[in-house]
Amino acid sequence: MSRLFLAAPTQGTKPFSATAELVRTGTPTGVTSRNMTKVTLVVVLVVLLATVGGAMFLAYWHFDVPRIGVEKVLPDARFPK
Repeated sequence: MSRLFLAAPTQGTKPFSATAELVRTGTPTGVTSRNMTKVTLVVVLVVLLATVGGAMFLAYWHFDVPRIGVEKVLPDARFPK
């Protein structure tokens, strides 16, 4: 079998060393998870409120539209018979 297809050695191939994985940050994992849940909820609510506010702005704002009739003669040569 070719060396190209042999299994790689397991030591030293992880992106983080085993000692770095064991270092504690001082906060329980559940606290970090709850904080991320709150941040995600706030971001989703802000995006939702911005979308609803933008839709209501477009629905109820009075845009001044010019009311001028446009008449333009199109030549018959532009349309195939």
